[in-house]
Amino acid sequence: MAPPPAAAAGIRVENAELTLKKERYEVDARLAVQLNPTLDEALQKGVTLVFRTDFRLVEPRRWWFDAELAREDRQSRLSYNFLLRRYLLESGYQTHAYDTLREALAGLGRLRAWSVLDSGQLKPGTTYRAALRMKLDTSQLSRPMQVNALASGNWSLESPWYVWKVEAAP
Repeated sequence: MAPPPAAAAGIRVENAELTLKKERYEVDARLAVQLNPTLDEALQKGVTLVFRTDFRLVEPRRWWFDAELAREDRQSRLSYNFLLRRYLLESGYQTHAYDTLREALAGLGRLRAWSVLDSGQLKPGTTYRAALRMKLDTSQLSRPMQVNALASGNWSLESPWYVWKVEAAP
């Protein structure tokens, strides 16, 4: 019996939602993250991979440019610790340790309670357009690694924008 095929490398936003909690709107999302062999090898050799998650919220307008109401970015750093033999994921002020790369990538793809804007910024009953994406931030690599990343497509890992409609809470 043949082993199941490996998942294709890349990032895909599976779902995302914006909810009002305690006078703030927060993003909860689940993303599927899969590294290609080049990135996996770099991680095993001690290279820290920095991922940037971008969130945008706009108010669509009929007769003028859309109004951007929120633009938030956050970084997550994924590394492998040789001494502990564990994967470390730093996001904001939190650090989590995982035994396997699969668990670490699942942790990277879980966004919970990411506070992105005040409730007063949205008008009740108005529909807005939210967008979310994640990408490997090669600008955070060392200079020699950046040159390698530019020369090779193996260092490009990015999800397309995931766009959904948001109705402001009354």
